[in-house]
Amino acid sequence: MKRPKLLTKILLLTLTFLAADAGRYVSLNTTSDHAHYFINDLGVNVKARTLIFDVTSTADAIIRLAQKQSLSGSYCDVIIGSSSNTGIAVRESCSACRSYIVALGIFLNDTTSTAFWLDWSDGTTLRGGEGSVFGESSLFTYTLQAQFEVNYVTATSYYGNEGRWSFLIDTAPVFTSPNPDGSTIIVISENSPTNTSVITLSASDEEADNVTFAAIGQHASVFMVEDSDVLLKGQLDFETIQWFLVTVYATDVRHNTTATFTVRVSDVNDETPVLTSGSVTSLREELPVGTVVTGLFAVEDKDQGDSFTFYLQGNHSSYFAVNDTSGEVTVARRIDREEGLSTLDDLWVVVTDSANYSDMLKLALKVDDINDNRPQFESDVYSMNVSTSTTADVPILTFNVTDADEGYNSDVKLTLLTSEAGFTMSGTGLYVNTSKLDFNRISSYALTVEASDAPTEGVKLTSVAVVYVQVIHSNDYAPIWVYPIPDLAGFMPNVPVREDIASGTLILSLTARDDDIGTYGNVIYTMTSAVTDNGSNATHLFFLHPTSGDLQTSGTLDRDPNTGGTTFYLLTLKVLDAGSRSSEANLNVTMTDINDNTPTFDQIIYQAYFSCNSPVGATVVSLTARDNDVSSALTYSFVSGGSDYFSLDDATGDITLKTNVTTVAVVSSVHVLTVSVSDGGVSELTSTTAVVVQIDGQCSVGSNKTDAEDLKLTNRILTIACGVLGAGFLLSTILLVVAKVSPKTPLTKVNHRPTTPFEGNMWVKRQHNPGSTVPSCSSGSQRGSSVDTQTTDCSSVNSLKFI
Repeated sequence: MKRPKLLTKILLLTLTFLAADAGRYVSLNTTSDHAHYFINDLGVNVKARTLIFDVTSTADAIIRLAQKQSLSGSYCDVIIGSSSNTGIAVRESCSACRSYIVALGIFLNDTTSTAFWLDWSDGTTLRGGEGSVFGESSLFTYTLQAQFEVNYVTATSYYGNEGRWSFLIDTAPVFTSPNPDGSTIIVISENSPTNTSVITLSASDEEADNVTFAAIGQHASVFMVEDSDVLLKGQLDFETIQWFLVTVYATDVRHNTTATFTVRVSDVNDETPVLTSGSVTSLREELPVGTVVTGLFAVEDKDQGDSFTFYLQGNHSSYFAVNDTSGEVTVARRIDREEGLSTLDDLWVVVTDSANYSDMLKLALKVDDINDNRPQFESDVYSMNVSTSTTADVPILTFNVTDADEGYNSDVKLTLLTSEAGFTMSGTGLYVNTSKLDFNRISSYALTVEASDAPTEGVKLTSVAVVYVQVIHSNDYAPIWVYPIPDLAGFMPNVPVREDIASGTLILSLTARDDDIGTYGNVIYTMTSAVTDNGSNATHLFFLHPTSGDLQTSGTLDRDPNTGGTTFYLLTLKVLDAGSRSSEANLNVTMTDINDNTPTFDQIIYQAYFSCNSPVGATVVSLTARDNDVSSALTYSFVSGGSDYFSLDDATGDITLKTNVTTVAVVSSVHVLTVSVSDGGVSELTSTTAVVVQIDGQCSVGSNKTDAEDLKLTNRILTIACGVLGAGFLLSTILLVVAKVSPKTPLTKVNHRPTTPFEGNMWVKRQHNPGSTVPSCSSGSQRGSSVDTQTTDCSSVNSLKFI
């Protein structure tokens, strides 16, 4: 198996605390790429030269003991699950070293963890075993061939295996009580009884281990530890011994710590009186002032003939008086349970003997209730509204009645004293059935309700409340659409509209109704949204009158997508009543297309060339036009110039050669064709363009025109172009048409800013015959490097001369 490249990783790892007898476990996962994970980073003290850990893996779980963090130099690997999990091997880094099988067996499991321990404390021997107690279940003892200080420990997985590890961290506990330096001194009276707590031991443990304590040494029989308390277990005598040096120790199973403290014995001159609770633990409220309360406490003193002084203290001591010599207790002020005195527990009795030794006892007296409070409604008067839609017995009011007394004295019963048909009382609820009420005769009611308690003795107490009930009409019905009626999906029938409809035109009159009486029967119409077929907002194009329901246009509609139009407008309409009820419907306003866009050619003027050997039927030029109307069908036709020599496909706009080139060339080397395109609409719209066709090259039977004839042809081309394009078109554009009328006339490039798509590279004829006239179709001037052309509009087509 190919071994992966050795990687070294120092990772931020998640600590996991696991239950154990001592210490805490930190866990990590190792990947199968032989990456090294530093145990030092987990807080494990590798300087202790011991290691306890659990591992879950299939095979090849590796612990490396290394001198350097780079893992180079001296190191030793312990390979658990070596050779496909058949043993444990040890491998050192020295050049003469090799892997040694030190234990045979199956030690790893990929589902449950296995505990191991390692010990290299003597620096020359590496010992290992199974389990979490050093020295137990030893598996191997290996003598290190190279001795070095172990400063770093890593965990690794290899050969496609992954590992889940847990490493033990454990330190000795440290005493916090008593002081670990032995400075703690405890003073205890010589007459302290057995099991008197002398001191409570405490110790800190970094791993939060369970720490137990014990007393040791020569005084362990006098002072013993129970849990964490040092208890007195022998009789103290000041005259025999005045102090003890007590030694205690703390252990977390693996580590022990000891500490000492001093116990000083104090001398006692007399016995202390002892107070004990009596048999009386409660008394009735509202006892008359001066009433004697007996059996609250008793006092005892082992001294013979001792005398006592009594007094009371605490926040509740003002309710009682005590005779300072006899200890008799009497009521000193009114005790009312409902004023928060359900228990008198902040009360202490203190006794002092003749030697000024005292004792105190806490008294806790429960105050027994008497029925001295009436039931109380939250309000003396209630006002309620009842809807006419309430036909079954339903609660309209739930009373919250309290009684400050307790037990049976606070059990409250409610009774409806007013007899009215339709109203009943059940428990704490007032119920109504409006079907039994006479709305025409009575629209409001005044009901009296009585609350009474139920004491086991004495007279019951009562109180009453009045309930005013107003009957109101409710909003029982939602508005519904009457016209048009929506289908089950909530859509009204589509409404077709021409796209040329004027703003403010009525599209549809909506009607809805509400069967409620009064204001709840009034309806309001609203349009919540309007969108095009692509979801664009179109609410500005429609207006819905809120009261009449008339739906009108409020802008210009458009059917043609190329001009931003839509096939339909989806309107969401809502009708609301005066309450919270409403009904919603959708309406599709479908657009009817009209012929409102003129078709246009893609070019203002087309220029085409074909050679002398072009065959009949060859395509001369392909015209393209477009119409933004969705329902247009474009048709191309010649207006002039093409029927004798050229053919035009009325559907595609292709112009082809109708006769042979020789016949065409005899007539002229340049032909100007006028072509129109129409959309075929009801009100048909048409546009035209000029097509200049030129024979490229000098055919054998080509024309031999003079300059005057060329000038005449030029005048004809410009005149046709002006007729097609109209006045105002620039001469520089039309001159492109006649750029190569005769090969006898040299061409000169005109340098000026283009004003049309065809003026980027323009050629005109150099003039040889001053005084000759060339027509023009626009106004303005253009100056070339060697030719100036002065232009006018088409109204003076014969006014231009070359200079």
